[in-house]
Amino acid sequence: MRPQDRLTILLTLRGRHAYTLRWLAYASQVRFPFTVHIADGSLDDRMSAALADPARFPHVRYEYHRYTPEGSHTDFYAKVADALARIHTPFVAMGDNDDFFVAAGLKQALTYLAAHPDYASCGGQMASFWVSSRGADEDPLYGTSEWKCSCDARALDADSAHARLRSVARWLRVPIYHHVRRTAELAALFRSLHALDVEDVFLQELFLAFLTAISGKVRQLDAICMAKQLNSPGSAASAHSAAHGDWLDRMLVPSWSSDFARFLDETSAALADRDRIPVADAQRHLVDAYRMAVAPVLVSDLTTEPTVTVGATIALGMTRRLLALPSRHPVRRFATAMYRRLPWISPDVMQGTEWRGVPVAGAVDEIGPIHEFLTGRRPPV
Repeated sequence: MRPQDRLTILLTLRGRHAYTLRWLAYASQVRFPFTVHIADGSLDDRMSAALADPARFPHVRYEYHRYTPEGSHTDFYAKVADALARIHTPFVAMGDNDDFFVAAGLKQALTYLAAHPDYASCGGQMASFWVSSRGADEDPLYGTSEWKCSCDARALDADSAHARLRSVARWLRVPIYHHVRRTAELAALFRSLHALDVEDVFLQELFLAFLTAISGKVRQLDAICMAKQLNSPGSAASAHSAAHGDWLDRMLVPSWSSDFARFLDETSAALADRDRIPVADAQRHLVDAYRMAVAPVLVSDLTTEPTVTVGATIALGMTRRLLALPSRHPVRRFATAMYRRLPWISPDVMQGTEWRGVPVAGAVDEIGPIHEFLTGRRPPV
């Protein structure tokens, strides 16, 4: 079977029809060799009308399916699960209408994944680009482009699932979501995601990445497989952030706790089964991986809070370094003595929220009896 007959691109749509037309124009111009399965959950019928004439994009093999307009995350999960059930090639890769795939890189990923059954996904590098519009249009579709791509070729190939999970948590910038996957396995993941029905879009992406790492190894080639436009408006992620806020905001909404509980139950059960370990151990590995994955974005969100100043950041860094020293280390002992004994050093200096302390008037006299009691002999009971 030819490579172009073994892989399908699943293009999931929810509006931005101009970007879809641009995507198809590009695919037709480069004679994109793989079949494109278009799953359209847009709120209007502009795409179905645009694709009524097959001659409009003569060099693209595509299948178009119109779905009920998406009104929620549940509709999206159902749409993707149904679309994957309709795809008959053994391999699939998912993309949005602002993602341009590179056929040569996809072929390399396909060849590697087909030859390594212990790998759950394989992809390549993702280039980023920004488009400056030539006109006054709100959406920059065509014009001067700026590009950036940094090679991050790695194999997340530990033998244990929990070790691979840790690697994925550290290297979430590996674009697993857009990797070449085995169609049956990705369909099973989306059926699980549909049953899980988490509301948080970013928790959904973690779910897919974590379960991928649990199910098998992950390979990132040094070939470019995709280029993504970063300044295109109207993406699902930006819409979700606009509606629900940053990571910290979303962790404070009532639905987040139940989302995370279901996320933890499902992934820990899969990990326990894969590594043959107790569920409690699997949950610990999952929580550790989650902390590693979200810590950088949480720190970024927290820096916008008025209490997180440059001074606070410096104080936290100094405190962490001091506490990493052995308890008998002279530097740590000196710093501890200064902190405890000098009244003009604020108790909150370790958090950086206050540096200079102001002693309470009469504190020495008031604390005196307590000090005397603690330094004296313990009275008989």
